[in-house]
Amino acid sequence: MGDPTRTRRTIMVMRHAEKPDATGQPVGVDAFGGSTVHGLTCLGWARARRLADLFSGQTLPPPFVRPTELYAPNFGGAERERRAYLTLMPTCQALATPIQAPEPEGHEDKLARHLADTSGQSPLVCWEHHHIPAMATALAGHLGITQVTPRCQAWPDDDYATVLVFAESDAGWTLAEVSPGLLPGDPHHLDAPASP
Repeated sequence: MGDPTRTRRTIMVMRHAEKPDATGQPVGVDAFGGSTVHGLTCLGWARARRLADLFSGQTLPPPFVRPTELYAPNFGGAERERRAYLTLMPTCQALATPIQAPEPEGHEDKLARHLADTSGQSPLVCWEHHHIPAMATALAGHLGITQVTPRCQAWPDDDYATVLVFAESDAGWTLAEVSPGLLPGDPHHLDAPASP
């Protein structure tokens, strides 16, 4: 008989790190230190580095697991200049795991279907926050989770800290909103998971 509490597979979905506001402040920075409207702010780069520290550490705080796959949106060859890709770059380098970009924004159901069918993997998905609810809701449906969390319905504009964690155990899939508290001022919490 299986252990209903043992996690078999985990899918993590997060927003990209901090970006410039509508006025372009603070300035966005690309991977080479140049300014760009599509880049991360200095705070965003700090978050991206702390994310790499989290996932490359000796032990990870539950419910996080070391990602075996990294995903960002497809921008027709310009992925390396966009925030989601930049957010994952330090983790990509720390884990020697390539960033995949199979789907563009607007094709969240297709990516959700792929993630649900990826057996034995623990993907980390970094996406644009207005599109995460569609992906998370579709993924929950593919995994048999009927109760979704608030960020599956709308992602707050000021939330860069939360990670959606879909975890599979012998009892089925659960969904939780988690903040690992990467930067000062971040919340640090694990919400009760939503059951199948």
